[in-house]
Amino acid sequence: MALVAESHPSEIIADLRRQLEDLRAKYAAVRAHQSTQAGNNGRKLTADQVAQIRELAERGETQADIGAEFGINAATVSRIVRHIYHP
Repeated sequence: MALVAESHPSEIIADLRRQLEDLRAKYAAVRAHQSTQAGNNGRKLTADQVAQIRELAERGETQADIGAEFGINAATVSRIVRHIYHP
């Protein structure tokens, strides 16, 4: 329903409530989809993997190459190397 000057205020409010509920449902669906995306998101690296990542970085491997090897983003590698993740 389009908001027009002839609409009764209660009709406008009801329409806005329906639109809000639709948006909430769409948002919930997007969030659910994001949480089930393929990849390493949400998975934990083992202590051994973290040690390997730090060792490879110390040897001069690029963060992009390390990330590709472990299936994680280069930014995540950077955070691991700097002890932001897995202190």
